[in-house]
Amino acid sequence: DRKEGGGGVVVVDVSDDSDPAWDRYKIDMVPTALLFGGGREVARKSPKWDGLSFNDIIELLEKA
Repeated sequence: DRKEGGGGVVVVDVSDDSDPAWDRYKIDMVPTALLFGGGREVARKSPKWDGLSFNDIIELLEKA
């Protein structure tokens, strides 16, 4: 699934581990959040045992 939001944000669901994006982006578990700039990965946040929190996402976006 791909959803485009305002401000150039695109959210893509690759929760199915058969999706080739798992290998391409070296995803080990979900949810994993990747931030891209200029077509390149600029930041990554992988979950702890309890997933990603709102603050984890804010911390990732502050790296933009």
